[in-house]
Amino acid sequence: MIAFVDKMRGRFGVELVCRVLRQAEVGFLTARGYRATKARSASARQQRDELSLEALLNATSSTVEFDLDLSRKTIVLTLR
Repeated sequence: MIAFVDKMRGRFGVELVCRVLRQAEVGFLTARGYRATKARSASARQQRDELSLEALLNATSSTVEFDLDLSRKTIVLTLR
């Protein structure tokens, strides 16, 4: 949902997007919560995942050429 707010905030503003989503989705974040999430640094888990992802991509790119379009999210979820 954060990505959706990021996409729509230029056109409608964070407050309006969050207000509309909050009416449609019970418990959706507020504009204040959205901004806090954006300002927060990456968690230890996210940092470890990023390091693992880099190591995996470096190892595979140097040994095997892939013709697949794997997203970072797919690889991170696979590592978990």
